[in-house]
Amino acid sequence: MPFFSPDFLERLQSEADIVHVISSYIPLKPSGSNFKALCPFHNEKTPSFTVSPEKQIYHCFGCSAGGGVIGFVRDFERVDFPEAVRILANKTGMPLPEVKDNKKQQVSRYKVLYDINEAAADYYHHQLISVDGRKVCEYLDKRGLPEAIVTDFKLGYAPQGWEGLLTNLKKKGFKADDIERAGLILPRRKGDGYYDRFRQRLMFPIFDIRSRVVGFGGRSLSQADEQGAKYLNSPQTEIFDKGRLLYGLDKAKSEVSQKSEVIIVEGYMDFLACFQAGICNSAATLGTALTPAHLKTLSRYCQTIVMIYDSDKAGQAAALRGLDLVLEHDLAVRLVSLPTGYDPDSFLTEYGWQALVKKIEDAQNLFDYKISLLKQKYNFTKVEDRAIAAADMLPTIAKINNQVLKSGYIRKLAEELGVSEGSVLAELNKLATGRKTSDYKLEKPERSERVEPLPGLNVLEENIISLMLDDPDLVIEVKKNIIAADFKDKRAGLIVSKIFELSAAGIKPSCSKLIAAVDDKKIEQLISGIMLARMPVDDVSAKKKELRDCLARFSKRRAETKLESIKKAIKEAEDTNDQNQLNKLLTEYQKLSRSVKKSCT
Repeated sequence: MPFFSPDFLERLQSEADIVHVISSYIPLKPSGSNFKALCPFHNEKTPSFTVSPEKQIYHCFGCSAGGGVIGFVRDFERVDFPEAVRILANKTGMPLPEVKDNKKQQVSRYKVLYDINEAAADYYHHQLISVDGRKVCEYLDKRGLPEAIVTDFKLGYAPQGWEGLLTNLKKKGFKADDIERAGLILPRRKGDGYYDRFRQRLMFPIFDIRSRVVGFGGRSLSQADEQGAKYLNSPQTEIFDKGRLLYGLDKAKSEVSQKSEVIIVEGYMDFLACFQAGICNSAATLGTALTPAHLKTLSRYCQTIVMIYDSDKAGQAAALRGLDLVLEHDLAVRLVSLPTGYDPDSFLTEYGWQALVKKIEDAQNLFDYKISLLKQKYNFTKVEDRAIAAADMLPTIAKINNQVLKSGYIRKLAEELGVSEGSVLAELNKLATGRKTSDYKLEKPERSERVEPLPGLNVLEENIISLMLDDPDLVIEVKKNIIAADFKDKRAGLIVSKIFELSAAGIKPSCSKLIAAVDDKKIEQLISGIMLARMPVDDVSAKKKELRDCLARFSKRRAETKLESIKKAIKEAEDTNDQNQLNKLLTEYQKLSRSVKKSCT
């Protein structure tokens, strides 16, 4: 693992204001001297996620997530510490120091793929804006995509030749084996050598959430295309998996986070048309239905998914496949059906952005959408058809975790079918293997699952730690009277030892510096929780007095613990009839006991 010096980490944290960084991921609202938000690490309805600009830390009082700015990036982006440092350095524009390693340095397998894809995107884009790409530019102009969109999304053109990209990349020093590993070339069927995978296609670079090019989508520009498919994606590689990626989300994530809603469309052109029309909280699947990986990513940024699908049977089937998965991830879902023959791109061209926005605003919730499809499919006047419709609808309702919402949908289904709630509930319980009917309560829903916070520290030990972090000048006084091993809670001992280490290195301990020095996520959470729960004290003399009181109580507790230890030793000496040891222990006990009594007077 790369090693970053404490000095570099300190400079990085001073450059990366935690409020600015976190607000680029989730919306923050001022709350006194701090900022608050719904926690991005667990589901909640009342904001308990707090960010302190003064202390440069964050803490959630619901799930105990907490730490400094590097820790937030690490946990939100779900990367390791070195990668979080790289991301943050990139955000602040700070150059990373050269990392020396005992092992022979080698370029990462992944980095080579990122570099190749980036170079390929540059090549395709250059081809588009060159003379050879003039007709493609005219096509894009007719589709309503201005130059700004073409540039921002780095659209490109793969010319008709067989080795244009391969030759270009090899000139830049990339090896054919690595270019093949990136999915951009294919081995010739006869003889040696390779040829370009994408030819005579409009190229859409596909970016990951960090705006790195990881693959491509190519739209055929030839009616007689020897490659067959109208759209051709990169194959799965070490960095490209279409079941995990959503086109445009890297550009849209800020808007998605602010609105807590994402509009899901089915294609590149649909997304670009929406984005061009100002519907910027959208993203597109890459020829797949929504997957658990997609939903895991989206749940970081929003709570509601609006799915726009064609109104034909294939579109309805795709919507329904994604529907139940969304529910399993505790996300709300609404659905938009466009008129037959329209996709978002053609709908926008025909009716304008206001009409599509109205469609989105009027999107049906999951129950109304599915029940409308069932009414088209079955005759609700027939008992048998109502029973089939219920069997079709109940698995969806069963996947809803929110018991209040589930209860409401049970009631609505009973009304639609013209039957009692009890009969719907009975059928629902048949789906719940191993559960009793009482598990589903119509009027008294169970509480939603709550994440248990970490157990706190002993109050005395917590106060000593918070005083040192609140006023680093008090560290010397603590160090004179206490060693880290004196703390009963090992977590507190670790925190104190790190504070002492920072102080010995000439660094004034602060929350952010201490968190950066601790390579333990749970300890980071403890520190942030301690300091955000502590009421600020500006009076220096009051803090010194509080510390003296804490040290006196700590000294007494330590002595009492020692007395208990001596008592046990005395008992062992008596049992073994060791008179010399017994006399020594009795003298030590009496001396320490007098000292404790004296401190209490």
